[in-house]
Amino acid sequence: MRRILLILVFGYCPVFAQDGDVPLNDESYHFIDRMDVKGLIKDGMPTDIKPYPRETIMGVLRNLSAISGDTLRKRDKILVERFRFVYDDSYAKTRDSNRHVFKYVFRNRRDLLHYTKKNYKVFFNPVLGLSAGYDRTNNAVSTSFFQNTRGANIRAGLWGKVGVYADITDNQIAFPNFIDRYIRNQKVVFGEGYFKTFKERSFDFFNYRGYITYSPVKQLRIKFGRDRAFWGNGYQSLVLSDHATDYFLLNLTTRIWKLEYVNHFAQLIDFIPNKPDALGSYPRKYAVYHQLSYRPDRRVSVGLFESIVYASALPNGSRGFEIQYLNPIIFYRAIEQYIGSSDNASIGLTLKINALKRLQFYGQLAIDDYNFGQRKFGKGWWGNKIAWQAGIKYIDVLGLPNLDLHLETNRIRPYTYSHYNAASNYAHYGQHLTHPLGANLHDFHAIVRYSPMADLFLQTVFSYTIVGMDFDNFNFGSNIFLPDLTHNNGEPNPDFNNFTGQGKRLNIQTFWLKVDYRIWRWNAFLFIEGVYRRENENGFASASISGGVRWNLPRRVARI
Repeated sequence: MRRILLILVFGYCPVFAQDGDVPLNDESYHFIDRMDVKGLIKDGMPTDIKPYPRETIMGVLRNLSAISGDTLRKRDKILVERFRFVYDDSYAKTRDSNRHVFKYVFRNRRDLLHYTKKNYKVFFNPVLGLSAGYDRTNNAVSTSFFQNTRGANIRAGLWGKVGVYADITDNQIAFPNFIDRYIRNQKVVFGEGYFKTFKERSFDFFNYRGYITYSPVKQLRIKFGRDRAFWGNGYQSLVLSDHATDYFLLNLTTRIWKLEYVNHFAQLIDFIPNKPDALGSYPRKYAVYHQLSYRPDRRVSVGLFESIVYASALPNGSRGFEIQYLNPIIFYRAIEQYIGSSDNASIGLTLKINALKRLQFYGQLAIDDYNFGQRKFGKGWWGNKIAWQAGIKYIDVLGLPNLDLHLETNRIRPYTYSHYNAASNYAHYGQHLTHPLGANLHDFHAIVRYSPMADLFLQTVFSYTIVGMDFDNFNFGSNIFLPDLTHNNGEPNPDFNNFTGQGKRLNIQTFWLKVDYRIWRWNAFLFIEGVYRRENENGFASASISGGVRWNLPRRVARI
């Protein structure tokens, strides 16, 4: 009877198929982008919702390894081999050797400890991030900053259908001045939760995540636990980004024919800065997302999405958890009308087109709210909340191998992502769920990536952003933590004549230079990073340089 129940629940799978996800911001994501643009990914792998399942990456790499002839450049073939060693467990196992000093550790030259049997596999690895740097602001005396991260991760596969992943790190970090200013203004460490301060400008915190994945059938993957996600093909996301800290989630991905349908449910935190203990725990809020994508071939992908963020606490009382939003297939607007709700809903469109095996065009359109009827009364109605993104990727620029150019622009109208109930904004733990600078902005990004050697990765990012900030106690629409009913652009009739960038204009120019060198074939890197930041506010200018090592730790990306 027990064996029958196991077969009914887990099915039979002779090989390990289910596993955890590849961490966001891993170097393999750009490599997958390159292969996607070249049309070398079989069946047009979905690329607009991340993180990618580890088994999906393994399948792509195995298919690329089977490509013969001159279809793949020599450098790309080497990178396929490198990434397979890191992410393909069966490939790493074939590299087992008894001709090394350690008998019980690093037996496959990759994992500190691993154990595999027919129906399960377990891998344990250390996590390390050490760096130090100096920052000089407005020609003042240099200040130092650093990172000291230590921890471990464990992942497992059970019965070929269940995956388990968990990691925990202890962190002491001091940031460059421009990030430190952002943290102290927002009263949160971006991408993190609870923290303590020490030594005046340093932060101490734990980071932990863990989840279980389960595939009862090949077409369905369920993920349950604590993690984060990034929706889109761009540098920024106007739908759901990885800027905020991890949250408790349930994600269902269904793939049938050329369709992919994703349900993403999340429990979020309505953060209260400096909350007294007497208030109890932080209030909860919730987010639900649907996206239906259609990929007719390897070149085109189009998706329709909808989302709702809502708080259980309302200005006139408490509603509790809205169980009807758990319906995985119905339109949220229909539910809203049925229950008489006015939660913070948005809908939108995503598009990706690959052309000439060199170019990718992509974009997002997010509509938080729009009322065509207001156009007859005037221009720039405050409630027309729209955000759009357009970008292009050009790989192997002018025929130079592994030299890639990425251009992107984003425009977000005032008051987008905010709500009359401030707790229902698109934020989690005081951090934006979409663009990290909120709304009422226009930005441009130019990214150049180059890999002159198989284990050497160079990246430069130039960003120019215009944000319309609040002043004179007017809400000009950039701060999504304010209720949108307080909108006021200083006009006699503030309902109209609103435009992107209104308010006190803040110009931000940022230039990043990042150099990573992979240590042998491990998921470990030596790195050097330089940043120059300039803002028109008070003539702020900052330059910093740092270096260090990362081992099984994805790069921390600040897109502010």
